[in-house]
Amino acid sequence: AAAVNGTLSRASEPQTFLGKTFKLTQNINLNNELWTPIGRSSKHTETFRGTFDGQGHTIYNLRVDTEEGAGLFGMVSPKAIKNVTIENAVIKGNHFAGVLAGWIQSVDSQAQNRVVIENCHVKNATVTVAVKDQDNGDKAGALLGYAVRVDVKECSVNRAEVVAYRDVAALIGCAHEGCVVSGNSVNNVYVTADQSAEYVSVEAVNAGDIVGRTI
Repeated sequence: AAAVNGTLSRASEPQTFLGKTFKLTQNINLNNELWTPIGRSSKHTETFRGTFDGQGHTIYNLRVDTEEGAGLFGMVSPKAIKNVTIENAVIKGNHFAGVLAGWIQSVDSQAQNRVVIENCHVKNATVTVAVKDQDNGDKAGALLGYAVRVDVKECSVNRAEVVAYRDVAALIGCAHEGCVVSGNSVNNVYVTADQSAEYVSVEAVNAGDIVGRTI
């Protein structure tokens, strides 16, 4: 996260790791310590652009509490994230939140170069996106908060609760252009569109089982 976000030192530049692959070689227990999401820019600057392969391993006890882009990955543009399970996660934010990633988007507009999210699983998780001001409280999913030109396949969510003002779902809060969502499953997931907060304008709820909103 520090390398991607450019916070290793005062003089460090963000590293995208374009063309690189990271492989998880064992299970990891994050012990509920506050996690800094990997990637924090929707402009493809402080973002991860490589491949992350969990190789079938599990990341336990992830805890994130950040305003925008909350998840294991924050706001990223990878080639692929695959073969990983995240178990016992607590994610809190105000905009774009998901256990795997808050915001995920391909930098390439060509359909054949979409991001691939494959064989990723979430077990026992809560994702809560609260209203802070006039344009947030939205795009929350147990797997992904917001996705643009992303293929999501053979992923699952089991035993989770997702709460947001709008654009909220068990898998992906909001799927934008070029997304292909297939072969996924959700079980025992509670989705709540909490519109009790005052909002600047009336918005559609857009709550769903797999995807809350499509654009």
